[in-house]
Amino acid sequence: MPHLQHALQHHDTITLTAYPVRLFALVMMLCLLPLTAQAVDLHRLWEDRCGDCHGHAGEFAHQFLSVSDGKLRGSRVERDLHGFLQQHYLQNNEVNAVYDMLLAQASTTAQFKTQCAGCHASAVQLVHKSLVRTGEQLYIRGSQQSLADFMQHHRHLDAEQISFFVALLERVERELNQP
Repeated sequence: MPHLQHALQHHDTITLTAYPVRLFALVMMLCLLPLTAQAVDLHRLWEDRCGDCHGHAGEFAHQFLSVSDGKLRGSRVERDLHGFLQQHYLQNNEVNAVYDMLLAQASTTAQFKTQCAGCHASAVQLVHKSLVRTGEQLYIRGSQQSLADFMQHHRHLDAEQISFFVALLERVERELNQP
């Protein structure tokens, strides 16, 4: 019986000393898991994975891509851009989002670059620095003024320009916070 008693005491000691180590390991693993779905910044993703070879996404889209029948096409070779993106450092869940971003950029005129870049550098920087989403609308950071209201008095823009820039900045904000 003394051997059994010694074994039980020894087992309890091992269990009790291993418990804090196991608990610590479990806590560390849980810290690595996201508590909620994290948004993906598609522009940062492009810069990290594609930018070294292809430059800025918007410039790349305007220079090398076109839209035909609602589909994105490469300018050099008419090829399946989905397949191309899958072979270029993107995970499966990122391919459609990047494809949609490039499709939107190739479909959009370069008005931001020609009319706004002198003061705002890029739409991405403008959204990061100056805009915040509250509910369904974008607002000027630090104010109660919606982007649409602000644009009514910004640089004498007409209704068509206001609509264009609000839609563009809303799209960019969604691309920066892709679920």
